[in-house]
Amino acid sequence: MDVDTESVVTSWVATALVELGESGYAQIDIADLLDPSPELGAQTALSCLQLAVNTARRTVPQLGGILTIPLEYEDPPLDLTREIPDLSDVLTTPTIYAPGYEVPGIYLVQPWLLNSPSEGERYTYSLRSEQLPDGYVSYYEAGRSPREIEQGWEFARAVFVKTVAAH
Repeated sequence: MDVDTESVVTSWVATALVELGESGYAQIDIADLLDPSPELGAQTALSCLQLAVNTARRTVPQLGGILTIPLEYEDPPLDLTREIPDLSDVLTTPTIYAPGYEVPGIYLVQPWLLNSPSEGERYTYSLRSEQLPDGYVSYYEAGRSPREIEQGWEFARAVFVKTVAAH
């Protein structure tokens, strides 16, 4: 990671720590963190997440981190139990920065929020995590909120990388 990226991430962490006190989490999209936006947004965001967690844990030792990597909607909708992505493919797929496309997001999270139940309908599948640093796991999730269920919307799909314990 270059010096400019390190300083940008470190600066965001300082702001994020204040935000954490208000809501329990802080979030930033990779496109808002780095300019220009990196071609491999997910892979770059993973490196930024590691740096952000390591930096923030100097102040809040038990702080958690999450990387969300949104996946595109498919038409027709995918069979959610059969169309599980491979983590290495997700990390090495170029990110599209255009209206209507979601980009990877980095979260710093208070420990009490890390395992809080979420409302709605969720299907998760653990992904192989050998390429992740120690203390991180990954999983695929297809989910929708109660409002999305009520509206008959399709499932939002994403890959998540998150910390499992402070180290």
